[in-house]
Order: sequence, then C-alpha cells, then structure tokens
Amino acid sequence: MRGKTRWVLAATVAMAALAAALPFLVSAASFKDVIEAAATRAVGREVRITGDMGFTLYPETGITARDVRMANMPGVRHPEMVAVERLIVGAKFWPLLSGHLEVTRLHLENPVVHLETNASGVHNWELPAPQQPQVANDGETGARAEAGTQDVRITGGTITYDDATTQRSLVFSDVALSFDFAGVDQPSRSTLQLPTMAKG
Repeated sequence: MRGKTRWVLAATVAMAALAAALPFLVSAASFKDVIEAAATRAVGREVRITGDMGFTLYPETGITARDVRMANMPGVRHPEMVAVERLIVGAKFWPLLSGHLEVTRLHLENPVVHLETNASGVHNWELPAPQQPQVANDGETGARAEAGTQDVRITGGTITYDDATTQRSLVFSDVALSFDFAGVDQPSRSTLQLPTMAKG
C-alpha cells in the first residue's frame, strides 16, 4: 500500500513539475494566430486578440488572452459585436506541450456583447455558417488549434440590444451564462442569469 502511495505521489509531483515548466517549454503567444483563425472559422466573423497572452494551470491547464474582439456586421451601431476582457481557453495538457491546442472549455470574463437589429430588420446574431474544418495551423511556429469545445462559461457579462426599426434599446448587466453540450445522445445543460436590466 505504501509503495502504491509513493508512486501516486511521485506521479503527482512529476505532473506538477511539468505544469510549472509549461511556460518555459511552449510560448502562449505562439497560439495567437491559430486561435484567431480557428475562432474566425467557427463564428464566421473576424476574431482578434489585441492583449497579452499567458498560461493558466488551475483549475485546468489552458491559455489566457486579454482584449479579445469579434467583428460586427456592417451597418450597425457598434463596430464590434463582442469584446472580452479576458478569455480562458481550457486545453488538454499533453497536446499543449507539443504545440497542439485541443480546446476543452471556454470562459469569457467580463465580456460586452452588442446584439443589434439594423434598419432592414437583419439581426447581427444570425451568424454565417461555420467554415469547415474548424482547425487552424501556423506554418511558422507549428502551433495548431482546433475549435469545438462543449463547455462555455460567461461571467460578469454585459449585453446590450439596439433595434434600429423601433429605436428601442436594452442593457443587461452582470450576466452569467453556462452551457454544456454533453454529446449527440445526451441532453445539453444551460443556465442564464440576468440580474439587472436598463431600458433606453
């Protein structure tokens, strides 16, 4: 029993050491272009990372990116549909060590989402069909990213709605959202919290 415990402790220490060494083995910035490309393919709108990037080790390994922005459709009030203060991209540990970003979850901290209807009645949340495959490769760095996460979290969000056909505006503050897609044969789970609303 003691031998088994010793092996478990040794394995735990080894994993902790590898996790601590991760920032020295792989550059988070090397994933910038492939994350932008994979996200753009997935949502059908341009996605850009303009802030700093780094690693996160708890509660799971992954990459963090600050100031992430998604373009809006033309002819509406806001040039960007989504602006995220901090994005956490959870990823499988071993592929990450070899430069492959296999996404397990997304956590959007303090995002601002602008939902809009233009004067012709077109809604900006009607996104183009995703481009296939939702995989991006960087020929220079060798980094690779693949979209398709089943776990999405939003905390501290702000959602605005502007309708150019009715001149009506709404603002929802401190929005929390979670969405889990377990699989084709299993039910999805989602929760949404909208504690504060202001009318314009």
